[in-house]
Amino acid sequence: DLGIVVAFGQFIPKPIRTLPQRGYLINGHASLLPRYRGASPIAQAILDGEKYTGVSVMRVEREMDTGPVALAHRIEIGEQENTGELTGRLADLAAQALLEAVESIAAGRDQWTEQNPEHASLAPKIGRADAEIDWSRSALQCARQIHAMAPKPGAFTQVADAEGKTSELKILRARIERSGSPAQPGELKLAASSEDPALRIGTGEGWLIPLEIQRAGGKSMDPDAFLRGHPLLDGAVLGAGAGRRPMSAKRSRPGAGPGRSPGDSAGRRRAGSPTAARLTAVRVLERVERARAYADVALHHALAQGNMASADRRLATELVYGTLRWRGRLDFVLASALDRELESIEPLVLTALRMGAYQILFSDRIPDTAAVDEAVRCTRALGVERATGLVNATLRRVARENGETAFPSWQEDSLGHLEHALSVPNWIAQRWLADYGADAMLLAEACNQPPPHTIRVNPREGSRDELIEALREEFPEARACALASRGIVLGRSGDAGRDPLFREGRYTVQDEASQAVVDLLALEPHHRVLDVCAAPGTKTTAIAEELSGSGSVLALDRHAGRLRLVAQGARRLGLPGISTLVRDATLPLADLPLAADQPSAPEGPAFDRVLVDAPCSGLGALRRNPDARWRVRESDPGRLAAIQSNLIEEAARVVSPGGSLVYSTCTVLREENEEVVEGFLAGHPDFQAAAPASLPPALAAVADAKGFIRCQPHINDTDGFFAARLERKD
Repeated sequence: DLGIVVAFGQFIPKPIRTLPQRGYLINGHASLLPRYRGASPIAQAILDGEKYTGVSVMRVEREMDTGPVALAHRIEIGEQENTGELTGRLADLAAQALLEAVESIAAGRDQWTEQNPEHASLAPKIGRADAEIDWSRSALQCARQIHAMAPKPGAFTQVADAEGKTSELKILRARIERSGSPAQPGELKLAASSEDPALRIGTGEGWLIPLEIQRAGGKSMDPDAFLRGHPLLDGAVLGAGAGRRPMSAKRSRPGAGPGRSPGDSAGRRRAGSPTAARLTAVRVLERVERARAYADVALHHALAQGNMASADRRLATELVYGTLRWRGRLDFVLASALDRELESIEPLVLTALRMGAYQILFSDRIPDTAAVDEAVRCTRALGVERATGLVNATLRRVARENGETAFPSWQEDSLGHLEHALSVPNWIAQRWLADYGADAMLLAEACNQPPPHTIRVNPREGSRDELIEALREEFPEARACALASRGIVLGRSGDAGRDPLFREGRYTVQDEASQAVVDLLALEPHHRVLDVCAAPGTKTTAIAEELSGSGSVLALDRHAGRLRLVAQGARRLGLPGISTLVRDATLPLADLPLAADQPSAPEGPAFDRVLVDAPCSGLGALRRNPDARWRVRESDPGRLAAIQSNLIEEAARVVSPGGSLVYSTCTVLREENEEVVEGFLAGHPDFQAAAPASLPPALAAVADAKGFIRCQPHINDTDGFFAARLERKD
């Protein structure tokens, strides 16, 4: 009837997954999913400094740890608890949770919750290469690494004895000391008095006090006992300064890439290893391919773990997004260069091939020889040494035949041209040809270009013209948006999210078309507004800015964690009048209050304006999220259209007479746009689409005869957006 999987450590073959008559297996996973999918969730939670972790009982699917969750139990992580100790506690918790799940399934009481992929994070397998301590990190980070690696593989460093002979020393438990004199990373300090710790080690920030240590091949012991049999030199330097180069690239967290000593360039590497930027990029691409992770989230996580220079961060970002953007074209080129079918290449090797081919075909700054050599190094670093010859030979042929590949032409094979020359998946290409005809090629070309950086002015902090002048030195191309009343286009270079004016709340990073959606609401200061799919809050805060503190906006979302982003944005911008409520807007909203701290009205809620910025396939934002074209499945638009119709149906019930509802998406498919709105209007004669003449004048250029708004990357240089204002008759 049911299968149970515990600590199997491998993907379950389909014949086994489908064997139970109920159709699934269940698994007790040692994390609070969707956090920490993968092989090392316990160690990764300790590495990341999590206060809590737990066990989730999920349904086993083909992809890694992505199945719906039946129940989850949470426990607190002890301050000095290591992976071995925490594993024991979680094993007991998992047994209890699995028994509860089996009982509820047998009784027919089981309820399953789909995981939110936007909250997913990965916990890759940890090995010896992750265990060498980088003393340039803070004492807190070193302590987390030590506890995460215990008992195996054991965090280690290099130490020299009084005679200068170096050996490996494992540290199994430690605490931090933030006080005291500044420390040199790796500096060893012995006790000056009986009141001092026997041993202290300097880090990049603070001191580390070892509590349990072990020499290679020996027993673990406390520092006092260790020093009696193994005298060390006071002031000696551990790690790279212990007399020879470390045994492996230094890292304090998995996936962070090669570590570095103070003064090293982030791009330097051990002999035989790829550069930090390329190793980071290929690991992110591998996670996107294997676990269908979101590229922006995976890349942000990887860059946050590393300590790369700005140039290396830019290179890693370019390699990730460029390889994903042009994957279809790269595969077409690789297929002609390989001596076997592309589908027969294992995913890890194919990822390295794609990234290497991208550098050969699209980078003028990287020599072909370097691209080939680094791809071979990446293949080796990914643990597929056996494929280095294949990677080397294939990419050399790609470089040799660069420019000779004959792609399908638009005139003779429009579908093949979109798929193989412009990197559009076959099913999307078919939809675009049906919806856009000849413009499908222009749309595809635009989606392969980087988007401009666009921001929204916070009117509480000054005017648009004032902000343009304040940003002129950093962004000399800054200009007012054509469609959005408070928007500024900064150009295609720079990082608006890192500018001090952003942290001061002067503006919000937001695409021009997304800003225009809020303009379509036609807000007035006294309005009561409902945002039914609010997180992360970009449009919610734009609404609050328009209300100027006089009206109110209630922000709903199914996920409490994502709603916290709304509150964070409001605090950064200094905005009053926003309240949040965890709510599934596909369910009836008749008991909804006008604000989170107010009781429900006896006659039901009535909002002047309602925004349904619906979850969608996101195919209008491929310039920003190139991985979406490979992540979204052909069946997704139809599934999402049903959810979108449900959302607009429930939201319409709480629109006050004379009020209006704005429906919007960031996709370019009719199935999720016009068809949803037209289907709603056909069944609701009390609603009508706003007349084009009543829309904001700036939006006239993107409105059709029905009053529907369409922004297109190839026409407006914005994300692809659809919006319609639906007015309830008074």
